[in-house]
Amino acid sequence: KLNRSCYLLIADGFAEESVSQTIEYFRLNEIEITFLTLFLSQLGKKLLVRYGIASVLIGDADKIPLPEGLLMVGGQQCSNHFLIDPRVYHLVHKMHKAGNPVGFLYPAATILVKTFHDPYLNKLILVQERLQTLNFLHDFARRMPYPFPFYHRESSSLLL
Repeated sequence: KLNRSCYLLIADGFAEESVSQTIEYFRLNEIEITFLTLFLSQLGKKLLVRYGIASVLIGDADKIPLPEGLLMVGGQQCSNHFLIDPRVYHLVHKMHKAGNPVGFLYPAATILVKTFHDPYLNKLILVQERLQTLNFLHDFARRMPYPFPFYHRESSSLLL
C-alpha cells in the first residue's frame, strides 16, 4: 500500500465545514482518513453515517500503525476537550518524534496551538488560516512523508 494516512482528531463541538473540505481533498489525493475520537459516544456513529469513515478511540490508537499526519479539527468546544486530555499530548509527542506533521483546522483555539508549539518543530506544526482551506491542506499533504522511503512522487518534466 503506497497511500498515506491521516488521523482527524475530533470531538463534540467540531467545525463541520473544515471537516467536509478536508475529507473531500484527502479522498481526491488518495490519503486514507481515520477519525480519532476521545470518548465512546454517538459522535463515532454520526461520523460513519455522514462521511462513511470509521472512527477509532484515541485509547486504541496504539494498536494500529501511526499515520503520516494528524489534523486536529477546529471548534472552541472541540479544542477544550483536546486541552484537557493527556492522550492528545502523548499522540502529538509521538507524531513529532516520528517527524510527521500536526495541523490545526480552522477555527483553531489559540491556546491549543500555543500549547503544542515547539520552535524546533515549526515545519511540523501547521495552522489553517480562515479562508485558505485548500492551500493549507495542500501544504499539509506535501509535508506528510510516504510510508515507504523508496517511494516519492516526483513531477515529470514536460516533453515537447
